[in-house]
Amino acid sequence: MTNDPNHHGGNYRTTREAMMATFDGLPPVAREALANSVEDWVPQPLLTRYRRGMLGQEIAKVIAGWDAQELTKRENQRARGIGVYKIGGRT
Repeated sequence: MTNDPNHHGGNYRTTREAMMATFDGLPPVAREALANSVEDWVPQPLLTRYRRGMLGQEIAKVIAGWDAQELTKRENQRARGIGVYKIGGRT
């Protein structure tokens, strides 16, 4: 393991510059979907899929799926009053 503060056990650096360069490597439709997503998803797994032949529209569908899962999780937390929805602060 490295002492680099930007290395968290994955294969890619998660600096702002690295993530923006990765974002710029995505096709326009994927960049639009990522920019309008409900969460700040890391773009590197999407660029890897693109480089392996996945089309921009398919990547946008992946992002939509991630968004749907996140919104479902948030609604579940809201309904149960946990996480950021807990009365009195965050947990």
